[in-house]
Amino acid sequence: MYTGDPVRDEQCGRLLADQLEIYRRHEANWTIWTYKDVGLQGLVHLAPDSAYDRHFAAFMTKKHRLGAEAWGSPGGAARELIRPLEQILADEFPGFTARPFSTRQWLDVLIRHIMLGQPLVQEYAELFRGLGDDDVLALADSFALDQCVQRERHLDMLANG
Repeated sequence: MYTGDPVRDEQCGRLLADQLEIYRRHEANWTIWTYKDVGLQGLVHLAPDSAYDRHFAAFMTKKHRLGAEAWGSPGGAARELIRPLEQILADEFPGFTARPFSTRQWLDVLIRHIMLGQPLVQEYAELFRGLGDDDVLALADSFALDQCVQRERHLDMLANG
């Protein structure tokens, strides 16, 4: 994930280069599925001034602040809720392992994706209320490849790696 922190993002770039080198060395097949997103992992991402980003900025900030997605917001308020629950489970049920996940992943699903996710889905849906066809098309156009920001270094690593 890319955070906008140059040091952390450089580490992510180095990780990608190392990963590609291992694949190349062992002639391993691979693919990348996050080629386009809202700025977390994609090789291209929404422009900060896109219609989508402008319309949903406050919502996305809230979602990140809450930590409502384990993969997209590893910290946030949810993480603070989950820590004591992990400890209670460890103390009170020492032999318990949530299957097929770890206890942390199980709690992530329950807290982040269900408890926080459900009200966020409703809030997100409400943000479409009252939008006209042109508004919705502008939101969709935000994801057009020529409207997105490219992570040139990463695209170059993939093309030449």
